[in-house]
Amino acid sequence: MSVRQPPASSLTNLSRLVLPALAAILAIFAGRDLASLDKELAVVFGLKQTVEAATIWYLVPSAVAMSLLAFEAALRVKSKYLLFVFLQLSALGILLAWLTAQITGTASLVASLIAGTVSFALGLMARSFKQAEERQTSRYFELAMKNAELNETRLLLLKQDEADRRVLASDLHDQVLNEIKLIKSKVLALPDSQPIHKDNLGSIEQSLDTAGKHIREVMESLFPSVLENLGLCSALDQLTRDTCHKNGIQGRFLKAIEDRQLQSLTKTEELLLFRLTQEALNNAAKHAKAKTIRVNLEGNDERLTLSIIDDGVGFSLKERGESRGLRYMRLRADLIGATITWSDNLSKVQDVASKGTVVKIEVNGALNSAEALAGKDHEQN
Repeated sequence: MSVRQPPASSLTNLSRLVLPALAAILAIFAGRDLASLDKELAVVFGLKQTVEAATIWYLVPSAVAMSLLAFEAALRVKSKYLLFVFLQLSALGILLAWLTAQITGTASLVASLIAGTVSFALGLMARSFKQAEERQTSRYFELAMKNAELNETRLLLLKQDEADRRVLASDLHDQVLNEIKLIKSKVLALPDSQPIHKDNLGSIEQSLDTAGKHIREVMESLFPSVLENLGLCSALDQLTRDTCHKNGIQGRFLKAIEDRQLQSLTKTEELLLFRLTQEALNNAAKHAKAKTIRVNLEGNDERLTLSIIDDGVGFSLKERGESRGLRYMRLRADLIGATITWSDNLSKVQDVASKGTVVKIEVNGALNSAEALAGKDHEQN
């Protein structure tokens, strides 16, 4: 996955040439206008003489050099060293003016100090523009990466949905369709003009009940009715009991959160939390060889935490890597801004350390938020 870099802004590079030049010109003409001040400073610092109108071109190299140096210093030096560097530049300006006076016989200390000060100030201004440019570039890359990740997520979820549809089609074929064929064969086997035996009707009725049961199971796999009618807690409780009963293990659902703190969850968030729990329970029952499973739902106004804890064989992400199923779980958690982690179960059962796994799903800042409530109202409407 690659992200192409946006075209770089030339504002900072252009300012490195234009702004120091403007500062140098301003410093030279200011030095001429402040000739009286320049004479007094020349006496103090022991310069040979002050600037004359005819010798103004002798100041151009020193003023330009001082401007470029001060501008680059303000642009590059760390913030905590700026004052120290400014004092050094002022001292350097005095030295540069003295050297110019020794070589050319004329100098302007005022021009040197003004060139350094103005360029330093312009460098700080360009520094702020450069930092804003860097933040904009960083934001661009961040958004581009998120967009690429979203596209990848959509593709993976589409693949997962296609796999789920195949499983659903297989269930319908293996269960419902076979039951319907069996019922059809029993109906065709009934005598045409003779009384129908009660046992035959009972067999057909039993087959119809079985087909209806399988259809309800398929419907529940598409969308659990208890989640729609009774809410998340009741759905998780029933899911835990049904999964554990089906696999012959002990299971328990524990709730440590107030109902009002769950009202802000949208239907999408509830469904994905239900699906994540369903996947974690199935993994614990089928792969972890767990004997007991506990599902905890707890939280407050700031955070909701859903934990699925088992006492199975456990596993290590470092040793096994992240499987496709775990990756799909992480993608589903990302869709609602939740985080999902897998860790070792450090609890003890009958004073014996457990080797199981803890799957923890956390939703931060989603409860009682205005956005969540607005989303819920929108879905209900």
